Amino acid sequence: MIGITQINKELIDRLNKENKGKKNQAGVYDLNKAQIEKKIVPWIFEIIRDWANKGENISIKSFFTLKRSKQKSKESERCFKHEKEVENYKRTNKGKGIAAFAKSPVFKKIILDAKKCNDCKNKKQAVARTVKLLPRLICKTSKNFWTSGKSSAKNTPKKSINTKFAR
Repeated sequence: MIGITQINKELIDRLNKENKGKKNQAGVYDLNKAQIEKKIVPWIFEIIRDWANKGENISIKSFFTLKRSKQKSKESERCFKHEKEVENYKRTNKGKGIAAFAKSPVFKKIILDAKKCNDCKNKKQAVARTVKLLPRLICKTSKNFWTSGKSSAKNTPKKSINTKFAR
């Protein structure tokens, strides 16, 4: 997950390339409003687009998080041995509800063994690499995004807003 510091670092790198180190005496770039609107703002969106195309999540603290949608894999993330054990347990405890899984030491042991298993770890990584990224971005706002200055019950939404952007 990247944040504002990585975006800021890339902006500084682009400014250094563009201006070739031309700073004022205080060591700061002299940019007026027009230059910021012309260069900096589009660069921010380009950086966000590049990171989203790579499948990274972008989090701007206390404002919002952008996540690239991914297609869920139909393939199991466990090795053959542990997948077979889980299927057998599900078959034997069919119809007993969630309590058969949550309170069962046998099921917990199977899951812990699967977490420790190197074959399961390798398969999980392989499945994660083959996941297809969808052309959709999900924007989740933070709790205090909609409040301004003093927080009031009127301005605070009940849930965070999920907005999907299509390409």
